[in-house]
Amino acid sequence: GECRDDESIDSMLHDLALKVLSNCLELLAKERNFGVSVQEESWLINELLPIVMGELRVAKDTPNEAFLAAKCLKSLLSSNPKVNALVSNHDMLPVLSKAMDIGSSTHYGLQHEASQCVALLQCS
Repeated sequence: GECRDDESIDSMLHDLALKVLSNCLELLAKERNFGVSVQEESWLINELLPIVMGELRVAKDTPNEAFLAAKCLKSLLSSNPKVNALVSNHDMLPVLSKAMDIGSSTHYGLQHEASQCVALLQCS
């Protein structure tokens, strides 16, 4: 029925939004300087980061979305030192390790991106 169609459209839009976001963050991170204002940085840390971490926490249910979230997190970690501290404070290493395990059996991209996030966290 209609409910299923709405759910699949919502799911598709959710996935597409994560793809756009991960691509934007990847491009910004390549610049090595996000060049964000204090307000923009506040939004990245207070609004975006919890969403990304939430996606990783449910990697078992939605591995592709977790893959895209890990790409976002990798870009944020590689370009903003404050993100590293916040992610460490939220005890994300076990979540990322679990995402790597899930990825190893279901989604190579998730395993790869999550392992890069772990490496960035361990280097900071």
